[in-house]
Amino acid sequence: MFHKSKKPEPVVLDFSHIDSKDKLAAAVAAEVLFPMLLFPEAFGGEVIEENTVYVPAGIAEAQHKIIGTLLRLIEEGMVDGLKAYPENKGDSLVPCKIHMQTSKAGVQGPFNPSIEIW
Repeated sequence: MFHKSKKPEPVVLDFSHIDSKDKLAAAVAAEVLFPMLLFPEAFGGEVIEENTVYVPAGIAEAQHKIIGTLLRLIEEGMVDGLKAYPENKGDSLVPCKIHMQTSKAGVQGPFNPSIEIW
């Protein structure tokens, strides 16, 4: 006899409760969140607190893929500038998205990805 299996419920991430440095430190210690540079080192980003965001596993890999595309666009002369900034929900210290904007000679560039986090 066959039983129809239910589709698993999608996992919905919610980091709205991480609204203090103590809660953030606890999530990092529990390996729920990991540090990642907002503006990547490959483009001159510094390892400083103001350039560090804390994200769940897998987000750094997504950023790494985007960096590969950006490096190719730079080599092809299509991009000469990059801005990266987080988007937050409420008081959470964990960004819900990370936006990247490229430019060429001061005009918006061809590749402007966002990384959805939660």
